[in-house]
Amino acid sequence: ELPTSVALPGPAALCVSNDGNVAIGLDRGIVIGGSSAWTVRWVGTGLPHYLTDAAGNRMASLSACSDDAGIVYGRVPFMTDENGLIYVLPGYFARDGISGHLGLIHPSEESPYGWQHVVNHTSADGTLAGGAYRSPAMIGSLPNGDSAWGALIWTQDTGHVLVPELLQELGQILDWPSMWVTAMSPSGEYLVVTTGEIFQPGMGTPSTARSALLRLIKK
Repeated sequence: ELPTSVALPGPAALCVSNDGNVAIGLDRGIVIGGSSAWTVRWVGTGLPHYLTDAAGNRMASLSACSDDAGIVYGRVPFMTDENGLIYVLPGYFARDGISGHLGLIHPSEESPYGWQHVVNHTSADGTLAGGAYRSPAMIGSLPNGDSAWGALIWTQDTGHVLVPELLQELGQILDWPSMWVTAMSPSGEYLVVTTGEIFQPGMGTPSTARSALLRLIKK
Protein backbone atom coordinates (compact mmCIF):
# COMPACT_ATOMS: atom_id res chain seq x y z
CA GLU A 1 0.00 0.00 0.00
CA LEU A 2 1.39 3.39 -0.99
CA PRO A 3 1.90 5.59 2.07
CA THR A 4 -0.02 8.80 2.76
CA SER A 5 0.80 11.80 4.92
CA VAL A 6 -0.99 14.44 6.95
CA ALA A 7 -0.50 16.91 4.09
CA LEU A 8 -1.54 14.35 1.45
CA PRO A 9 -4.06 11.98 3.08
CA GLY A 10 -5.58 10.53 -0.08
CA PRO A 11 -3.69 10.96 -3.36
CA ALA A 12 -4.45 8.49 -6.16
CA ALA A 13 -1.63 6.87 -8.16
CA LEU A 14 -2.11 6.80 -11.95
CA CYS A 15 1.35 6.01 -13.42
CA VAL A 16 4.22 3.77 -12.31
CA SER A 17 7.79 3.25 -13.51
CA ASN A 18 8.90 -0.05 -15.04
CA ASP A 19 10.84 -1.00 -11.91
CA GLY A 20 7.96 -0.05 -9.62
CA ASN A 21 10.13 2.33 -7.61
CA VAL A 22 8.37 5.54 -8.66
CA ALA A 23 4.62 6.14 -8.74
CA ILE A 24 2.94 9.32 -9.99
CA GLY A 25 -0.59 10.39 -9.17
CA LEU A 26 -2.96 13.23 -8.32
CA ASP A 27 -4.10 14.90 -5.15
CA ARG A 28 -7.68 16.01 -5.66
CA GLY A 29 -8.15 17.98 -2.45
CA ILE A 30 -11.08 20.40 -2.35
CA VAL A 31 -10.14 24.08 -2.04
CA ILE A 32 -12.16 27.28 -1.81
CA GLY A 33 -13.34 28.34 -5.25
CA GLY A 34 -12.87 24.98 -6.92
CA SER A 35 -10.84 21.78 -6.81
CA SER A 36 -7.12 21.25 -7.17
CA ALA A 37 -5.50 18.39 -9.09
CA TRP A 38 -1.82 18.64 -8.23
CA THR A 39 0.60 15.94 -9.36
CA VAL A 40 2.13 13.81 -6.60
CA ARG A 41 5.17 11.47 -6.64
CA TRP A 42 6.16 8.51 -4.47
CA VAL A 43 9.77 7.24 -4.55
CA GLY A 44 10.48 3.87 -3.00
CA THR A 45 8.76 3.55 0.37
CA GLY A 46 8.87 7.30 1.02
CA LEU A 47 5.91 9.57 1.67
CA PRO A 48 4.18 11.29 -1.26
CA HIS A 49 5.33 14.77 -2.25
CA TYR A 50 4.05 17.29 -4.76
CA LEU A 51 5.95 17.11 -8.04
CA THR A 52 7.75 20.44 -8.49
CA ASP A 53 10.25 21.96 -10.88
CA ALA A 54 13.50 23.71 -10.00
CA ALA A 55 11.61 26.92 -9.14
CA GLY A 56 9.22 25.08 -6.81
CA ASN A 57 6.23 25.26 -9.16
CA ARG A 58 3.78 22.36 -8.91
CA MET A 59 2.51 20.40 -11.89
CA ALA A 60 -1.27 20.12 -12.29
CA SER A 61 -3.39 17.50 -14.05
CA LEU A 62 -0.95 14.63 -14.65
CA SER A 63 -1.68 12.96 -17.98
CA ALA A 64 1.24 10.62 -18.87
CA CYS A 65 4.75 9.56 -17.82
CA SER A 66 7.76 7.83 -19.36
CA ASP A 67 8.72 4.26 -18.50
CA ASP A 68 11.07 5.37 -15.71
CA ALA A 69 8.66 8.14 -14.60
CA GLY A 70 11.50 10.60 -15.19
CA ILE A 71 9.48 12.64 -17.71
CA VAL A 72 5.94 13.54 -16.70
CA TYR A 73 3.32 15.35 -18.78
CA GLY A 74 0.56 17.47 -17.33
CA ARG A 75 -0.17 21.18 -17.03
CA VAL A 76 2.61 23.58 -16.02
CA PRO A 77 2.53 27.23 -14.91
CA PHE A 78 2.73 29.65 -17.85
CA MET A 79 2.16 33.05 -16.28
CA THR A 80 0.65 34.77 -13.24
CA ASP A 81 -1.60 37.80 -13.71
CA GLU A 82 -1.74 40.94 -11.60
CA ASN A 83 -4.33 39.29 -9.32
CA GLY A 84 -2.07 36.32 -8.59
CA LEU A 85 -4.11 33.95 -10.78
CA ILE A 86 -1.86 31.25 -12.26
CA TYR A 87 -2.42 30.25 -15.88
CA VAL A 88 -1.29 26.76 -16.90
CA LEU A 89 -0.60 25.11 -20.24
CA PRO A 90 0.17 21.52 -21.28
CA GLY A 91 3.82 20.82 -20.55
CA TYR A 92 6.35 18.49 -18.94
CA PHE A 93 8.50 18.08 -15.85
CA ALA A 94 11.73 16.18 -16.44
CA ARG A 95 14.68 14.98 -14.39
CA ASP A 96 16.72 17.47 -12.39
CA GLY A 97 13.85 19.95 -12.16
CA ILE A 98 13.80 20.80 -15.87
CA SER A 99 10.34 21.83 -17.07
CA GLY A 100 8.62 23.59 -19.94
CA HIS A 101 5.32 24.07 -21.70
CA LEU A 102 4.71 22.62 -25.14
CA GLY A 103 4.27 25.98 -26.83
CA LEU A 104 1.27 27.82 -28.22
CA ILE A 105 -0.77 26.80 -31.25
CA HIS A 106 -1.78 29.78 -33.44
CA PRO A 107 -1.94 32.48 -30.75
CA SER A 108 -3.81 35.61 -31.78
CA GLU A 109 -5.06 38.88 -30.35
CA GLU A 110 -8.42 37.23 -29.66
CA SER A 111 -6.82 34.06 -28.24
CA PRO A 112 -3.43 35.05 -26.75
CA TYR A 113 -2.86 31.51 -25.42
CA GLY A 114 -3.67 29.90 -28.77
CA TRP A 115 -5.79 26.87 -29.43
CA GLN A 116 -6.79 24.51 -26.63
CA HIS A 117 -4.70 21.31 -26.56
CA VAL A 118 -4.09 18.33 -24.31
CA VAL A 119 -1.55 15.49 -23.98
CA ASN A 120 -2.74 11.98 -23.04
CA HIS A 121 0.05 9.60 -24.10
CA THR A 122 3.82 9.43 -24.37
CA SER A 123 6.45 7.05 -25.70
CA ALA A 124 8.49 4.93 -23.28
CA ASP A 125 11.39 7.39 -23.29
CA GLY A 126 9.06 10.38 -22.90
CA THR A 127 10.32 12.23 -25.99
CA LEU A 128 7.13 11.91 -28.08
CA ALA A 129 3.73 13.00 -26.77
CA GLY A 130 0.29 12.55 -28.29
CA GLY A 131 -3.11 14.08 -27.66
CA ALA A 132 -5.51 16.46 -29.33
CA TYR A 133 -6.15 20.12 -30.17
CA ARG A 134 -9.23 22.21 -30.81
CA SER A 135 -9.38 25.30 -33.02
CA PRO A 136 -12.09 27.97 -32.66
CA ALA A 137 -13.77 26.59 -35.81
CA MET A 138 -14.13 23.18 -34.11
CA ILE A 139 -16.21 24.54 -31.24
CA GLY A 140 -19.82 23.38 -31.65
CA SER A 141 -19.04 21.87 -35.06
CA LEU A 142 -20.36 18.32 -34.51
CA PRO A 143 -23.89 17.29 -35.56
CA ASN A 144 -25.20 17.38 -31.99
CA GLY A 145 -23.51 20.68 -31.18
CA ASP A 146 -20.49 19.17 -29.41
CA SER A 147 -16.97 20.36 -30.24
CA ALA A 148 -14.60 18.42 -32.47
CA TRP A 149 -10.91 17.71 -31.78
CA GLY A 150 -7.91 17.09 -34.02
CA ALA A 151 -5.12 14.58 -33.28
CA LEU A 152 -1.82 16.06 -32.14
CA ILE A 153 1.77 14.85 -31.64
CA TRP A 154 4.66 16.78 -30.10
CA THR A 155 8.41 16.48 -29.72
CA GLN A 156 10.88 19.04 -28.41
CA ASP A 157 12.55 19.22 -31.84
CA THR A 158 9.39 19.59 -33.95
CA GLY A 159 6.98 21.29 -31.59
CA HIS A 160 3.30 20.63 -32.27
CA VAL A 161 2.44 18.55 -35.34
CA LEU A 162 -1.26 18.61 -36.25
CA VAL A 163 -2.01 15.11 -37.57
CA PRO A 164 -4.91 16.05 -39.91
CA GLU A 165 -2.69 18.64 -41.62
CA LEU A 166 0.18 16.14 -41.86
CA LEU A 167 -2.09 13.50 -43.41
CA GLN A 168 -3.44 16.05 -45.86
CA GLU A 169 0.10 16.95 -46.97
CA LEU A 170 0.77 13.24 -47.57
CA GLY A 171 -2.48 12.75 -49.49
CA GLN A 172 -3.82 10.41 -46.81
CA ILE A 173 -6.45 12.64 -45.21
CA LEU A 174 -9.01 10.88 -43.03
CA ASP A 175 -12.34 12.56 -43.63
CA TRP A 176 -13.44 12.37 -40.02
CA PRO A 177 -15.26 15.12 -38.12
CA SER A 178 -13.09 14.56 -35.02
CA MET A 179 -9.87 12.72 -34.17
CA TRP A 180 -7.78 11.89 -31.06
CA VAL A 181 -4.51 10.09 -30.46
CA THR A 182 -5.90 7.32 -28.26
CA ALA A 183 -2.89 5.00 -27.98
CA MET A 184 0.84 4.97 -28.66
CA SER A 185 3.33 2.11 -28.88
CA PRO A 186 6.22 2.24 -26.35
CA SER A 187 8.62 3.04 -29.20
CA GLY A 188 6.42 5.89 -30.40
CA GLU A 189 6.50 4.41 -33.89
CA TYR A 190 2.80 3.54 -34.02
CA LEU A 191 -0.19 5.71 -33.15
CA VAL A 192 -3.85 4.77 -32.89
CA VAL A 193 -6.22 7.60 -33.77
CA THR A 194 -9.98 7.37 -33.43
CA THR A 195 -13.11 9.43 -33.95
CA GLY A 196 -14.76 8.40 -30.70
CA GLU A 197 -18.56 8.30 -30.67
CA ILE A 198 -20.33 11.17 -32.41
CA PHE A 199 -24.06 11.20 -31.75
CA GLN A 200 -26.48 12.47 -34.35
CA PRO A 201 -29.24 14.85 -33.21
CA GLY A 202 -32.50 13.10 -32.46
CA MET A 203 -31.00 9.62 -32.67
CA GLY A 204 -30.20 7.19 -29.88
CA THR A 205 -27.26 5.46 -31.55
CA PRO A 206 -23.88 6.97 -32.35
CA SER A 207 -22.36 7.27 -35.77
CA THR A 208 -19.82 4.61 -36.64
CA ALA A 209 -16.66 5.17 -34.61
CA ARG A 210 -13.57 4.72 -36.76
CA SER A 211 -9.94 3.98 -35.85
CA ALA A 212 -6.71 4.07 -37.82
CA LEU A 213 -3.17 2.84 -37.18
CA LEU A 214 -0.48 5.31 -38.20
CA ARG A 215 3.22 4.53 -38.47
CA LEU A 216 5.72 7.33 -38.03
CA ILE A 217 8.89 7.08 -40.11
CA LYS A 218 11.91 9.30 -39.49
CA LYS A 219 12.86 11.59 -42.35
